[in-house]
Amino acid sequence: LGRSDVFDFIQRHSLFDAVADKVLAFMDLNLNCALQLLVDNVERLPVEHVVSQLTGKPYYEHLYLDRLFKTDARRGALYHNRQVELYAEHEPEHLLPFLRTSETINWKAALQVCKSKSMIRETVFVMGRMGDTHNALKLIMTKLKDVKEAVGFIMEHQDDDLFDLLIDLCLKSAHLISDLLDHLASVEGAMRTIDPLTLINKIPAGVEIPGLRDKLVKIVRHNSLTKELKDGCLDILQKDLVDLDHDLHLGHTQAIQVRPTAACLACGDPLRPMQGQLDKTCNVLVFFCGHTYHIGCYQQQVSALLTAKAKPPDIKGLERWDVQDFVASYNVRTSCLQCSTLKKRARKG
Repeated sequence: LGRSDVFDFIQRHSLFDAVADKVLAFMDLNLNCALQLLVDNVERLPVEHVVSQLTGKPYYEHLYLDRLFKTDARRGALYHNRQVELYAEHEPEHLLPFLRTSETINWKAALQVCKSKSMIRETVFVMGRMGDTHNALKLIMTKLKDVKEAVGFIMEHQDDDLFDLLIDLCLKSAHLISDLLDHLASVEGAMRTIDPLTLINKIPAGVEIPGLRDKLVKIVRHNSLTKELKDGCLDILQKDLVDLDHDLHLGHTQAIQVRPTAACLACGDPLRPMQGQLDKTCNVLVFFCGHTYHIGCYQQQVSALLTAKAKPPDIKGLERWDVQDFVASYNVRTSCLQCSTLKKRARKG
């Protein structure tokens, strides 16, 4: 066990059962190799068995569960609550990414851990996940005093009502008011839902804000730019709408060429009967797809499709019916039966 090539030997000869109870010895020999061996062979070295041997070594336990989580988050899902404690103790900078990724954490327990370690950003995130967004925003403004982070928190949770709370919290400090005005003066801030007038009207009389005039000029300038961008986009959309409507109108009004030899797609007979043949109908349907039908044949096919819903009418003399009235009476769109069938088959895969 003391040889440096023991890990390759175990892997090559599948000696996992023989060394399953020597996890700590492996880690003391070569920590990185031992972790990789344990993570790569979870089926032979179960997570529960490994963790039970690392209980007295929290740092080793943390490294193992961290490596396991980064390899496959589902493998160690039962230990995610324990990992919150281990991250907070050994690698607090990695706790927030872990909280954002895991789906099996007990948020109430995680909140207690974050509060006990005075981890503000992690506490804010957990409070947000628990739905306590108002207190989370208050924590950002009282502890971090970071307007940009507060705005990011509000946008992440898509709660515009929190902007009113943010304004009220900023009014307690001239410095925070200045930071919020700076944010509104930025292009990013101009796209937000905070109304600059709402903030300006709420500023208490007599409060001195350094550079207030320049900030207000920037706000007006960037809001004007935002309006111009929106108006430009609207003009483009309206032009596209007119162009597409024009194309649609042309498509609906243009002529469709019908070959002299065209046949009914339902019965296969020519649309125009040959000399000496019985004229079954002189009326035809021509769809935009180019398919053609005798009106009588089309109506018979529609009737056949509707037999499950209603008894079809006597089709004698159907060629005298107006096809739109016929179809409307059975709640069926006038469309090419073949193309409609192909579309249904394509949607079903």
